[in-house]
Parts: sequence; C-alpha cells; structure tokens
Amino acid sequence: MTPTHNETRRRAAAAVSAILAFLENDTAAGLIDQPIDGVLERFRLQWSGPVTAEACHRVFGQLVRAIVNSMRSRYGSSPDAWWCRDAALGLLELGYRGTNDNGYDGALDDVLHPSDPLLTEGIDGVLIQLASLVKARLREMYAQSVFARFLDPCDPGLRLAIVAEIQHRHGDLLPADIQQAQPYGLVGQIPELLAAIHDARQLERHLALSAFEGSA
Repeated sequence: MTPTHNETRRRAAAAVSAILAFLENDTAAGLIDQPIDGVLERFRLQWSGPVTAEACHRVFGQLVRAIVNSMRSRYGSSPDAWWCRDAALGLLELGYRGTNDNGYDGALDDVLHPSDPLLTEGIDGVLIQLASLVKARLREMYAQSVFARFLDPCDPGLRLAIVAEIQHRHGDLLPADIQQAQPYGLVGQIPELLAAIHDARQLERHLALSAFEGSA
C-alpha cells in the first residue's frame, strides 16, 4: 500500500531526528576513537627499531594492521601485511600534513629529518596522524551505514520529504541558497546537509559556552 503524504512526512521527521541524534551523541567515539587510541598507545610503547624509509613503510602498515585486528569483529577478517602497508601509504598520501611537505613524502621527511626531536614530528607524530586518518575513514564508513538505514534509495518520495524536513526545521543553520533550493536538487546531498547542521549546532554550543565562561 502506498504511504500517505502525512505518513511519509512522519517517517522523514523520524529519520532526520534519528540521524542527528546519532551525530549529536557521537556514538562513533566509543566504537572507533577510544579503541584506536588504546591500540595506538600500546603500539607506540612496543615499537622500536632502526629509523629507515623501509622501516617506516613497514611500521605504518603494522599500525594499520593492529588497528584492524583489534576491530575485526566489526569490520571483517584480518587483512594481510601488504594490504595494510598499501592502506597506510594511501591514507598518508591523501591526508598527512607535515612540517615541510604533505603526503607520504612529508611523513617520511618528518621521520627521517625531524626539525626538532623534542616536538612530535618524528615517527611518533606520524603514527598519531595515521591513527587519526584511520579514525576519520572508519567514522565516515560508520556514518554512511547509519544514513543507509534511513535513506532508502528505492523510496524517492521519502528522500524528498527528508530534504523538505531539513529545509523546514533546520534551514536557519544552512546557507540561504540551500534554504531556497528545490528539494529534488538536494536529494543526493542529504548526508552532507545533516552533517552541516550538526557542525552548526556544535559551533553554536561552543560559542554559547564561551560567552557564558567569559561572563562568569
């Protein structure tokens, strides 16, 4: 039976509320960030060896493998060492921000030629950034799975209703062109719109807290 307009609106409102609640509660912190922080700390304490380009390539992969192995009950079987090395290289190439250079070359440069050994620019700093890049990727995957529960690609009417709900209830947190756009033009951007609303709410809370602390 085809759902009525009011039923579709109710489902859309429930979907928007559920997804924003997930983002607000930051469920991923417990599922992803905290376990990875624990793996990183143990790995940093246990690792030692010569600091060479080949050693770096190997240890970056070992960290990724240690993280995946610790979470494989959620994310599948243990990958082999070569896959983990390639994954580490790809993450660093796309996301590493170094002292003098970015990407994988920047990571190697920070390990092999640290400008100040007392700063987190050597192997330790690179491992911390690599763990953060893994977190970001897993958070993205987890968020996509949450969105997929509610954003049925086979129900275009629901997706249109979700966009309308976003514009109606949360449009003040979005740019004017988004508020005024036709819903059908924004259907493919629902995850990004909800993430933007979450970020705007977080900023509002931060500013309100800062103002309160400043007046205390």
